[in-house]
Amino acid sequence: MRQRGRGARTDTLRPRRLPQPRVADGGHGAPGARRSALRSAPAAPAAPLQMSMPAARALPAAVAWRMVHGAMTDKTALLQANEAFYAAFATGDVEAMNAVWALARPVACIHPGWSPLFGREPVMQSWAAIMANPPPIHASDPVPVLAGDTGIVLCLESLGEAVLAATNVFVREGGGWRMIHHHAGPIHEPVTPSAPRGAVH
Repeated sequence: MRQRGRGARTDTLRPRRLPQPRVADGGHGAPGARRSALRSAPAAPAAPLQMSMPAARALPAAVAWRMVHGAMTDKTALLQANEAFYAAFATGDVEAMNAVWALARPVACIHPGWSPLFGREPVMQSWAAIMANPPPIHASDPVPVLAGDTGIVLCLESLGEAVLAATNVFVREGGGWRMIHHHAGPIHEPVTPSAPRGAVH
């Protein structure tokens, strides 16, 4: 049998490798392509965000308030701030009344028959004097009005047989609605306020 020399061609006996296609960005299956595929893969749906109160306190107040009370509409929160004002008024709770009013904004108040009061100190002094013997006040028929970061509540105040019309103005401060102005005055035409529901406030 004839033997091939060392210089004889042997490639006919070996399987030939097919050339691999070159892809500029690494080609499908290359490490770079796998990383690109991972980056472009759609992310799994995020679980609903649940924010605890301790975690919320670490955030800016306005952001935390919206995360904790996200389901609460602005008008609902505004009406609750208005109710907190009348609850403090009816119970003579000076500390609660102090918390209702804004700290960083100018405030004013016009009590029925009083001259206008300007500034937080005169306003809070007037409330402390009135609430030393709080009247049996009931607020009804509230109408909330939103104007950006300002909220207005128009309502009726019942003081025994007397019925007053009130305007309460709130602004966003500290993550909630805080009062900057209260004005109440008598109504000369006959008005029948809505009946109280639950506790008097």
